[in-house]
Amino acid sequence: ERRLEFVPVFELIVCGVGRTKVRYITPIAADILGHKQKFPRFDILNYILEADRERVIKTLTEHSTPRKKWLQEFTTRAGRRVRGCANSHLNVKGDTVWTGVLEDVGMQHDLVRVRRERDMQKTVAEQLKTRCNFLAHEVRNTLFPHNMMLEDMKERYPDSQENVELMLAGYRTVGDVLDRALMIAKYEAGEMTTKSIRFNLAALCKTLEAYAAAAVARNANQHVRVVHDLQDGKDAPLWVVGDSQVCEQAMTNLVSNAVKYGGGKPFTVHLSHDGKFFTCMVTDNGRGMTEEGLKTA
Repeated sequence: ERRLEFVPVFELIVCGVGRTKVRYITPIAADILGHKQKFPRFDILNYILEADRERVIKTLTEHSTPRKKWLQEFTTRAGRRVRGCANSHLNVKGDTVWTGVLEDVGMQHDLVRVRRERDMQKTVAEQLKTRCNFLAHEVRNTLFPHNMMLEDMKERYPDSQENVELMLAGYRTVGDVLDRALMIAKYEAGEMTTKSIRFNLAALCKTLEAYAAAAVARNANQHVRVVHDLQDGKDAPLWVVGDSQVCEQAMTNLVSNAVKYGGGKPFTVHLSHDGKFFTCMVTDNGRGMTEEGLKTA
């Protein structure tokens, strides 16, 4: 009985010319027909559009052989396209009894469309992941000899060490961007995996603070205020288990967005821990998002 409640089942008897009586129907099947009354006994023909009634009656009456399957589509008075599939048998009185299922054809079409879109998205995600893998491999191969040359220059020419460090930092940034693009591609393909390890979240906060200070250094009008509201103080370790790279990426993305879209104005990074939850909140003074943008987000 529990299983039958989740499939649109019905049982009806053909009781004379142009008359049927539904003896049992599940709530789902009744909803498909548009039957809202509490009691199930009703004539199913009353819920079928006039143009389809004759065809349905013909189907129900001409196939009186027991175990005969039929497949019939009709439109309900509510305008829903319904397909019925059933088996027939004769009861002790000689009446034809049909037992079967009803399904909403429109809903089935929607399901097919959703499956097709899902398969298309999966294909696109696989292609994106493959291209990002190729891009990351080729760019790293191209940058490798340049990194080696810069490391050699750093040892040979100590006076230019600061400039060399800046160039090396730029190459590392390119590598980070590639890693993030590849991680997004894996996420879209449903293959993103995280490395759950124990790491110090307080140390990550210090890294974030240094990143924020470096990000606003080029703009004299923009500065960042970092507020620590940590239960044990900002220098006390805060050990957590998770993927430190993903956490760092999420936090630095918030800061970089505040720098890019904050209108060159000061912004605040608020780090808090109440003993149970850790929160990183970035508040900027940019133009914000439109209503449509918020809906998309």
